[in-house]
Amino acid sequence: PLDAVDVEGMAVIHRGTVTVFAEDSRDYADFCRHIETSLAGMERMFGSALDRKPTIYVYRDLRSTSKRVFGSDTETIQTAMADPVNKILYVTSPFDEGRTPEYYRSVPVHELAHLFFSPKDGWLREGFAVYQAGQLGAIPDPDAIRGYADFDQKRRSDREFLEHYNRCGWFAKFLFERKLQSSIPRFIRFSKSSDKAAFLGSAGMDSLVAEWKTWMRGQNPAGNPAAIVPGPRSGQ
Repeated sequence: PLDAVDVEGMAVIHRGTVTVFAEDSRDYADFCRHIETSLAGMERMFGSALDRKPTIYVYRDLRSTSKRVFGSDTETIQTAMADPVNKILYVTSPFDEGRTPEYYRSVPVHELAHLFFSPKDGWLREGFAVYQAGQLGAIPDPDAIRGYADFDQKRRSDREFLEHYNRCGWFAKFLFERKLQSSIPRFIRFSKSSDKAAFLGSAGMDSLVAEWKTWMRGQNPAGNPAAIVPGPRSGQ
C-alpha cells in the first residue's frame, strides 16, 4: 500500500522541475538531470505538464527498496513504484550493483510514463511504460500468447513476469506505432474506449492479438525465440 511506504530520514538533494530525496549521500546530480530531461520529454510528447511537480525518492539499493517500499524482508524483483495520483516516484539508486546503470536510468522514465498515462488496463499501462522507457527485450515468441486473455495480469514467477512485461511492451509498440500512427491523442482515446477492438476497426481483441502475432513474426523472420532481458516491475 502506498501509505505504508517508508520515507523516514530521507533528505532533499535536488530542487528543480522535480524534487528529489535520497537515502544516502552519493552524487546523484547526473541522475537528477536525467530525470528532469525525461520529464521534459514526456511533457512535449503529451503536450502538457503535470498538475504538480513530481517528487522522487531514491533508495540506496534494491534491498532497501524491497524493505521500505514493498515491505519485503528479502530482495524482490521490484525496483520502483509510481504513485500517479500524488505524482511521486520511488526508485532504486543507479549505484545499486544488482542491475546495470543503464537499466536504472531507464527506471524513472518508465515510472514517469505512469504519471502521464495510467489507464485501468494493466497490460496497456505497463506495456506503454516499458516501450517508452526503451526497456523492450528481445523479440518474444508470438506463439507463447494464445489470445487476449494471456495479457491479463496474474501471479507469476519472476521470469514469467519479465516475459509478460516484455510482451506487453511489444504489444504497446504495435498498437501505438502501427495502429494509431504514433498519435498520443488517439492512443489516449483508445485507452479510454469501452470497446478497444472496435475503436481500431477490429472484430475483437483476440483478432487484434492475432494481427499483432503476424506483425511479430515479421519482426523475427527466423522464428527464433529470444531470451528476455531483465525488465521492470512497477507497483502501479
